[in-house]
Amino acid sequence: MPRKAQGSTFSSDGVIFARVVVAPKKYVARSLSGIIREDDEVAARAWATTLQDLVDALRELGRSGDVQGAIDIAMRVGREDPANGLDRVRRSLAKRRRELDEIRLSALPTKAAKPGAMTFRKFGERWTSGDLHREYPDHVREKKSAVDDVSRLEAHVYPVIGHLPLTEITLKHAHEVMRRIPAGRSSATRRQIAQVLAKVLNMAVYPAEEIKASPLPKGFLPKVRTRVGRYLQPAEDAALLGCTKAPLLYRMLWGFLAREGMRKDEALRLTWGDLDLEHGKVALDENKTDDPRAWALDPPVVVALKRWRELRTEPPATAKVFAGIVDHTHLPEELRAQLAAAGVTRDDLFKTTATHRQINVHGLRATFVTTSLANGKTETWVMDRTGHESSQMVNRYRRQARTWAELDLGPLAPLDQAIPELATDRRCREGAGTPSKAEPRTTKKPRPINRVGRAGHDPATYGLKV
Repeated sequence: MPRKAQGSTFSSDGVIFARVVVAPKKYVARSLSGIIREDDEVAARAWATTLQDLVDALRELGRSGDVQGAIDIAMRVGREDPANGLDRVRRSLAKRRRELDEIRLSALPTKAAKPGAMTFRKFGERWTSGDLHREYPDHVREKKSAVDDVSRLEAHVYPVIGHLPLTEITLKHAHEVMRRIPAGRSSATRRQIAQVLAKVLNMAVYPAEEIKASPLPKGFLPKVRTRVGRYLQPAEDAALLGCTKAPLLYRMLWGFLAREGMRKDEALRLTWGDLDLEHGKVALDENKTDDPRAWALDPPVVVALKRWRELRTEPPATAKVFAGIVDHTHLPEELRAQLAAAGVTRDDLFKTTATHRQINVHGLRATFVTTSLANGKTETWVMDRTGHESSQMVNRYRRQARTWAELDLGPLAPLDQAIPELATDRRCREGAGTPSKAEPRTTKKPRPINRVGRAGHDPATYGLKV
């Protein structure tokens, strides 16, 4: 199979050119003078790649005769509007790609759905709504991550095969679903989309018996390229939790996750009835692995939760501890934005490389495991809280835990003192940070919380009731 052309650049007499392949062993070059700066290699490569993709799309559409004209139009657009020219050409390319998608999909073998036929979408919605669990409780588990699965199905699977009868779906359709996943998505994201597609088809085989066999062969799921997650250092955690520009609800969630190691979904489902603040413990009967677990909470976390409950005007046991966070799909972006607002500038937290990914909400769980191991907690102690089912999962964090210990970073600040609105120490409430090691934390009875909050802050900003 011939290698796909990538487009290239070269310079001649101080002028930079984009070169694209328009036919086998035939190239054309266009000057980028007046479109980009002469020394901007990055922009030049972007133009060359976009022009090559546009040419390839037109050739695949059978419009080879339009290639030269399309390149000339793109150059004219770039010179007329240097700031937005590339984006305009990319929009034209996206339109051509949509045309290709429709042609490819229409070429796949399908039959018209008979009235009342079970389509992929209809069956998938039976799963995410819980109907399949109620019909087959012994074979279909209740969905705890339905929001994530619905999002993946709606965005990537239903637009391609949602209308097709289950009996007509083939491996080619599945490959088309994967091909349409936007470029740049991680291998983990691609695997999650493939998993939800395979899951629906497997349930259609059994227990639903809608089809005789799944069209997906063994090995269909993409392999995940392992990347080490980022974690917060104590100073960064303190800056985040002390930043009153960020809503208190979110800072309470960040601090809780980094100190107790729960999964994000577990914390968002947590109710006040799951907590025994009198004795300082939490019990999770429902979780990802269906393995109930309970443990003793960190004492400062217990104090912080008690004050948080007071600020929520003593909610009922059925109320969620972190009620108010509805759309959790954008929590990673929210976390990074709040870190930036808090003045955290470590580049590693905000970029993804071949070996590491930028900080996300799971990074707070990584922070918990790392700081716990670095400060002498046992593997069993960690697994009791995180719910990891094997030592192999915990061992992933041992190297960075050793680095943490060698740097003598120490533990995270106590949660009840790290968040100014919950702190009883006057200096903490004024943003001075936690008491020093030489000055032990006060053991006096906590003062009543000022329900109006810090001066100049509207309690509604934090989703609080006064």
